[in-house]
Amino acid sequence: MRLTKVKVRSYRCLKNLEVSLDEYTAFVGPNGSGKSSVLYALNWFLNGGLLSEEDLHHVSGTPGATDIDVEATFSDLDAEDRRVLESYGRGRTAYFRRTWSSDTGKEKMIGNSKQGPGFATIRAMPRIGEIRTAYTALRGRFPDPTDVTAKDDILSELTRWENVSANSEHLEDIADADATHMFGFNGEHTLAKRVRLVLVPAATDIVNQVGAAGRGSALSTLIGSLMSEAVTTARSTWEETFAAEIRQLEEEIRKGVFESTALQAERVNARLGELVPNAQIEFSADAPSWALKGDGSLNTDVIIDGMRNDVPPRSRSSACRHDRDASGSGPRRTDCSTGCFPRGP
Repeated sequence: MRLTKVKVRSYRCLKNLEVSLDEYTAFVGPNGSGKSSVLYALNWFLNGGLLSEEDLHHVSGTPGATDIDVEATFSDLDAEDRRVLESYGRGRTAYFRRTWSSDTGKEKMIGNSKQGPGFATIRAMPRIGEIRTAYTALRGRFPDPTDVTAKDDILSELTRWENVSANSEHLEDIADADATHMFGFNGEHTLAKRVRLVLVPAATDIVNQVGAAGRGSALSTLIGSLMSEAVTTARSTWEETFAAEIRQLEEEIRKGVFESTALQAERVNARLGELVPNAQIEFSADAPSWALKGDGSLNTDVIIDGMRNDVPPRSRSSACRHDRDASGSGPRRTDCSTGCFPRGP
């Protein structure tokens, strides 16, 4: 998906800004006009970080702001975007807003989602009895949802129904739905699966950025993004190709477990029926999730003026172990005071 609009309010020199973005957008202006502030605000929106009152917009002689808001709108959503974003990706665009309050020091993440008619109310119900009653009434209006009674099964069925394209016309817009989990506050950073921002400040020492290619540097982040995308694509392709075999394996596991426990279940139920009338137990099997493990690796060499330097994932403080002369056969250097690039011949 593609970032198409950003709104920033009360962040540094930006009082209230809305900017539309194309596939390639350049900010042009004098120093101090807010070009970098837009990028830093967007970086905070996507990647998080600590804010302070110094980040609040303030004009001398006027009351200062107390909250910082950054909004982002994404368009061109594909099937995988919609799958990952779930209720937030069912419209033509996806919208999220991240706010920070200087009064409480807390952040809030919201988004606009699309949910089934009355589904939001059911999901917010605290008691299973209320959920079952509401779900039964819902099935009276829309007979498609399956007859289930467990809470997790009901919530899963609501999501399944919403994801059926034929039901899209019945979905309702839910403004300002809680989106905390999308930003990694309650688990994995879901939004990061579909969009990545690598901020390279204008004043960055590029030599040190490349030489210090440990965790967090611009080069390692960019390379990591490319590798992650390549691995994800390869895994998805493989899983689609062998989907039938995976389902067959899962079914064989369930069948094997059922056959191996059938006799024991019969014996236990015979005895249980003598002790507790109309009581019985059932054995069922859940096949394991066949998620592929392992990540790819990448060897990277940087060549400047014929000098070849590999870029391993290490910290700047570790001893330099790979600097050689231009021929690649000279003695190794140990001077890393300016990164891992030789200072001279």
